[in-house]
Amino acid sequence: MKKGLAILILMGVFSTIDGCRKEDRAVLEVERDMQETLERLATPRPDSMLFGNRLAVKISQLPDRRQREKYRDMFEKIVFSTRFSSENYLCRVQ
Repeated sequence: MKKGLAILILMGVFSTIDGCRKEDRAVLEVERDMQETLERLATPRPDSMLFGNRLAVKISQLPDRRQREKYRDMFEKIVFSTRFSSENYLCRVQ
């Protein structure tokens, strides 16, 4: 009986650790993509809009609500604080 209980406790600990690792990986991936967003805004590429949309989806899928709000706010600040030199409205919107 004690051995079975010990095994259950260990399984719970390991599953919790593995869950934290998955969450940490998701956060690290979002942070890496945020840095790439800064680079893409400095030198736009044809697939920049698709990249930004994928990053928004990754942010929305973060398990922790506080992290979702934090990275969503960061993403919005990055995008909306970027100055664009184009006089063409359609180019700026894109």
